[in-house]
Amino acid sequence: MRRTLVKWIFATDLLGSGIVWSILILPLVGRKGHYALARLWWAASCG
Repeated sequence: MRRTLVKWIFATDLLGSGIVWSILILPLVGRKGHYALARLWWAASCG
């Protein structure tokens, strides 16, 4: 039960921060730069 809760909190936080970063970064770097950053972020977060 606790493990599932932690997983949900982590997933929500990750999604939330991803959305916030998208809103903040997209106007600054444009679509191509945003995809490059997303790929880097994904690689960093997934090891």
